[in-house]
Amino acid sequence: MSSPTKLIIDAYESEDYSGNPVGSYTAQVNPSSYSVDRTLNPTAGALRRSQGSLLSTMKFEMLFDGTGVIESPGGEPFNVAAELSKFESVVYSFDGKIHRPHHLQIVWGPAPPFKCVLTSLSITYKLFDIEGSPLRALVNVNFASVTPQLPLEVQNVRPVKELLHVATVQAGDTLPQLTARVYGDARYYLQVAKYNSIINIRSLKPGQQIKFPPLT
Repeated sequence: MSSPTKLIIDAYESEDYSGNPVGSYTAQVNPSSYSVDRTLNPTAGALRRSQGSLLSTMKFEMLFDGTGVIESPGGEPFNVAAELSKFESVVYSFDGKIHRPHHLQIVWGPAPPFKCVLTSLSITYKLFDIEGSPLRALVNVNFASVTPQLPLEVQNVRPVKELLHVATVQAGDTLPQLTARVYGDARYYLQVAKYNSIINIRSLKPGQQIKFPPLT
């Protein structure tokens, strides 16, 4: 099977990317360049079952052009506002089933798929028609992926459910994910939110510390 000729971003509800994508977006034009950064970050505490995690980030700029300079498949006009809405529905919009935005997979050429989450999105509108509708936009996007590294054997410790545990938020983390990581069950995330006085579970920021109380 030949590699896709254009960059494709697929969206999944499952963290393990099982099943079919629930959404997909194909770039109108491939980015002229992209960058990937990898950083080894130490974790907070041995009970996370690893000594470190590999943080990978990817960023690039996407062009949305409705001036007619770029030929659209089938000759249909390229509506910048409508296409931006489709794009955001895939990479940014909140999915009520999983209580967070989608897990994403970026596929382009022969490189391995980049499994990640969106960390930031910035839109710059460049041209407009006489009615003020956008004819061209540049979208800068940043994605992040955290991979556990350096497995660590943890012996003779009490179960984490019986201890107060503090976790440091990494890019892309969500409260349900952290709760599942600590307790082995995401269902307790509302209790964790209440314990930490978190009103908006989507407002977690990298570096923020979340306390996980003992479960009774």
